[in-house]
Amino acid sequence: MKLTQVTDFPWDGKVRITVEPEAAATIDLRLRIPAWASGQPVPGDLYRFAKTEAAPVSLKINGEAVDATPGDDGYVPLKRTWKPGDLVELDLPMPVRRVHAHPKMEGNQGKVALMRGPVVYCFEGIDHPETNLFKLSLPQDSSLSVSHRPDLLGGIRVIQGRFIMNKGKVVERGMAKTLF
Repeated sequence: MKLTQVTDFPWDGKVRITVEPEAAATIDLRLRIPAWASGQPVPGDLYRFAKTEAAPVSLKINGEAVDATPGDDGYVPLKRTWKPGDLVELDLPMPVRRVHAHPKMEGNQGKVALMRGPVVYCFEGIDHPETNLFKLSLPQDSSLSVSHRPDLLGGIRVIQGRFIMNKGKVVERGMAKTLF
């Protein structure tokens, strides 16, 4: 069986898979739904999202909605008779999420990470030469947006928002890049 995947992952959560068996065949295709798409930054309790509600994952086969609830193993089983040209469409919502460490990680109290999909973002001094990043804070009510920057690293998504220096100076449109 040949599977052709088309996606811009990890920058976009839309994944299209065309199924091409030589002839119609009953096969159990299994799609993994990552923990971050189900409301957890990583499995376990070491980290948590500030807001636990997660937008639902969308899954369609040939345009028809299918239940995208993963089993205990994190996979959605898609057992069916697959025909050449069948199309699986998976859409993993990727809002910007604030991530907090477990309360017992004392060195991380009062700190937040930003995550969008599987990518954890960071601030880098080289991007903000006039800013002391150690004095920067992100208000809880600050809205965050994502934009595409084709001029950075061959094209990436950056997070923008309102950040504040410890003396109250507002830094508009601060930008976080990815940390690899």
